[in-house]
Amino acid sequence: MPNSESLALLDEGPDEAIQNSGRRSRRRSPVWNYFEELPNEGKAICIHCRSKLAYHQGLGISHLRNHITSACKELPPDIDRGSIFRKVVSGVDVRRFVLDPKIVRDFMTKFWITSNISFKKIENGFFKRMMKSAHPSLEVHGRHTLKSDCMSVYQEEKKKIASVFPI
Repeated sequence: MPNSESLALLDEGPDEAIQNSGRRSRRRSPVWNYFEELPNEGKAICIHCRSKLAYHQGLGISHLRNHITSACKELPPDIDRGSIFRKVVSGVDVRRFVLDPKIVRDFMTKFWITSNISFKKIENGFFKRMMKSAHPSLEVHGRHTLKSDCMSVYQEEKKKIASVFPI
């Protein structure tokens, strides 16, 4: 059964129903700690230097972030511009991330074991380019090295099973 609030929405025009529905997207970006939206003007204003930058709901905000990290002249000096918008992926600060080739190689080996892909695919040109694009210093080994890595994992797993089920 509809409540009185939903019935009131039915009586209003479509524009009024959208305004009163209370369904405004929640702002999650920390950039909004430094800006106020001016919806009637299609702009956002910096709370420090009062610069107005173009902004419309649903469009990107990278230019607002760039203003704070490099262009705002009135940002207090006690605010570290470099740490305002930390890029965190799965709890890791990606700016301080260091690629460990051994970990990548171990994951790649376990991926090959579990996905039932031919060892020759590791020598595929597109695969090598994809891995280089992920990190230029990453070395992709050939199928013989992959086979050796898979056999090492097999031997380690075999030892674990033998220790659980002694003969």
